[in-house]
This record gives sequence, C-alpha cells and structure tokens, in this order.
Amino acid sequence: MKKTSLVSLCLVVLISLSYARAAARREPAKQVAAQTAAVAEKGQTRTLLPDGRVLVLGGMSGAGEIEAKAFIEGPGAGQKAVLSSALNFPRAGHSATVLPDGTIFIFGGLGRDGAIVTAPELFDPVAGRFTVLTDVVAVPRAFHSATLLTDGSLLLAGGAVAGGDLPDDVQLWDFRSHKAQSFHALLMTPRQGHTARLLSDGSVRISGGEDRFGRPVAADEIFDPATKRFRYSGDSAERDQALPPRLAATLPEDGAGGVSIQPVMMP
Repeated sequence: MKKTSLVSLCLVVLISLSYARAAARREPAKQVAAQTAAVAEKGQTRTLLPDGRVLVLGGMSGAGEIEAKAFIEGPGAGQKAVLSSALNFPRAGHSATVLPDGTIFIFGGLGRDGAIVTAPELFDPVAGRFTVLTDVVAVPRAFHSATLLTDGSLLLAGGAVAGGDLPDDVQLWDFRSHKAQSFHALLMTPRQGHTARLLSDGSVRISGGEDRFGRPVAADEIFDPATKRFRYSGDSAERDQALPPRLAATLPEDGAGGVSIQPVMMP
C-alpha cells in the first residue's frame, strides 16, 4: 500500500476538490442524486433534510482555511440561515448522512492540521445542535462515501485513511450500536471523491472519483448488500434504478427492526 506525506495528502485533497467540481459540471444529475451528500464545492457537504431544506457543513474558505461553519438553505430560493451552533471540529471532505431517526451523522474529513478528523458528530435538526460522538467504532476516512442501506446500516466506502492510503476495504456502521462491521468486501478499484447512490433494489452504485495515482476512475461498481460483494457494472439499466434525491432509503428489508422510513422521506 502506498504511503504519502502530509504534503502529498494535501495535494490529494486539492486534486479531489478539482475533480469533484469538474464531475459536477459534466453530470449534474448524478451529483444531485448522490445519496452520500458527496463532497461539494470547497469540500462542503450538502445534505437534504426531511423537510426539504439543505444542511451545508464545513469545507474550505476562499483563503483555503478549513471551516466549522454550518448553515441551512431553502426550501425557498435565496433562503439561507446560519446556525447558532457550528461543527465541533472544522472539516472538509467529510460525509453527512441522514439516519433513520432524522439526525445527521457527520464522519471523517480533513481538519485544519491536515490530519483526518477522528471524532464523528451528530446533528439534531430539531434542536439545531451538534454533539460529538465518543463511542463510534469505525475507521476514520476523508473523501469517502457513507450510504444508508435498507436495513438502517451505513456503508462506509473508499476515501483516504491516515497516512494517505486509499483502502479497498469497506465497513458497515450500525447507528444503533455505534459499531462498525468489517467484512471481506473489497472495492474493485480503491477510490476517493466518488459518489454512491442507493438503487431501487437496495444495492449501491459507486461512481467516479480518483484512484491511488490521481487518475479518474471510469468504471462504476455495484455493492450487493445480500452477498456483501462488489462487482463492476456498466449497465445503463442499473443507472436508471437510482432513487430520486428526495428519498434517502428504500423500504427496510425483512428483520430490520427499529428502522423507520418515515423520518427520511419527504412529506
């Protein structure tokens, strides 16, 4: 596995941001449909809330400083409200995913010191408050994806880990126990800055991003939660299965107790 210096990791961040902007210009529909709130302009996350508003977190300022700011846009055009509370840890290249209970799980990303932020946070949109989670057992990442599956677990895939390597292994994180499960599912191509979309059959499509050498990844992959395996896919029919961006999950599978679909659906 390739190890990089702190300077190299920073270069990876800048390259990733540049690629994310280019990808957004080429495929705006795919960018909007990403279930992972993929890295947006300047390393921010933009997460669609159940009430139709968009939560914008972190990212880089015009001066290149990683920020902790948080604000909410919409649902009307031009509406923007800065939250009275901010992220406890400035971060960019993190993920922010709506959980079945309506809270937002904020994971990973790079801090101002150039290191990956190890402390996740939980945002309560009702109270408008961020809480640091100290009991989460999962490998911190940056420029990864975090996709809510139909059983209520979160698929953490890709991105960079401490030392700058792009791992091919993934984890499933359970929001109820706060523990992550590692298993023998490996990305066909390790990547960062990609998008991940939940499909109508419960599988996850991984698209785009860059590989360990900074090259754009052309091949998409499909994660099957039943077999817990990845496979390459270029099937346009599977692309058409992508759920609309107003839905954060399909119906929970059999035996998925304690997972409510209502909090993550639009009214």
